[in-house]
Amino acid sequence: MNGHVFIKNGHIQGHTDSQKAEHESTMNTANFSVWNKCNIIAMTVSVVRMRLDSCYRTEQYNDAARNSRL
Repeated sequence: MNGHVFIKNGHIQGHTDSQKAEHESTMNTANFSVWNKCNIIAMTVSVVRMRLDSCYRTEQYNDAARNSRL
């Protein structure tokens, strides 16, 4: 088992304890930055979607108002 890396439930087994800790912190950092990026993208998408939605509604409202005046 020593010298081999087994990934079990996202944790790394094998190696020495210091190497194991190093691997885990590296993995956690990587996971965190990926998760952060996904969160930022999701937030941006929802904000953009809300803005587009309100623009679209305003357009529809303007069209309806224009049509009712005609």
